[in-house]
Amino acid sequence: MQSDLISIRECGRRSSRDRSAGFTLTEIMVVIGIIVLFIALAIPAMSAISGTRSIAGAENNLSALLARAREEAIGIQEIRGVLFYIDAATDGVAGAIVRPVAPPGLNLGATVLLDTVPNRDYLAMPKGVRLRTLYDDGNNRYLGFNSLQGTGAPGKVGGVILFDSQGRVVVKPYGLWLGDNGTPSGLADLLHAPPSGDFRTLIPGGGTLNSQIGVVFFDKRSFLAARDTGNNQFTDGNGDPSDPQNSGANEADIDTWIDTHATPALISRFTGTLVKGE
Repeated sequence: MQSDLISIRECGRRSSRDRSAGFTLTEIMVVIGIIVLFIALAIPAMSAISGTRSIAGAENNLSALLARAREEAIGIQEIRGVLFYIDAATDGVAGAIVRPVAPPGLNLGATVLLDTVPNRDYLAMPKGVRLRTLYDDGNNRYLGFNSLQGTGAPGKVGGVILFDSQGRVVVKPYGLWLGDNGTPSGLADLLHAPPSGDFRTLIPGGGTLNSQIGVVFFDKRSFLAARDTGNNQFTDGNGDPSDPQNSGANEADIDTWIDTHATPALISRFTGTLVKGE
């Protein structure tokens, strides 16, 4: 009889252990909920690594770069700016901090000659976002990315935002220094351009243009999809496959598309912050 009671007790203990080793439906649902939450949190991080198309991400990156350039302008009491260019390795937009330089023998008057600041990191925009600066010369409203005139360099540059020594956004005529044997150029290295001993601009014929005061952001994939419809309406005169340049009549179509699809942002003259438009 005693052995029977012991057996019954042992069975009860095993049954209790078996029940405690399992999970209730509530516990399973909680675990599934936690897994779903982690997946939801991981998706934005993975998008950032692989190249998100987020306009908000591009705005944050640009805000950080503008703040860095402005703080340096105030701290050093010298013009600083952000120059936009296409990174040939990623086909994405990046920004570099630039400064004025004065090579011997070049007197450009009011034109500011720009080169990159040594030992500064370049900041990439999200790969899925394109950017142009606001630029109105009577024909075009936005400045795209262009090859430097007469260099044969594969790199392409866009517009520039400049801050004066007080940290204010300024509009000044500028050129880009490509260096010579005595005065090297970080910009030439960045764009894989040979030293020229002169300056270059984005305007055919060597004319200068003014620094800009705002930008527009738009989705690269949508832009390229629109370019590839119909008779390649967005392709420039040289058949540029990545980002059409300012090249004449087709630029009007590009401007019209950007008017409709882009997110504009002005740079506050006194604080250097982005002021989003509609």
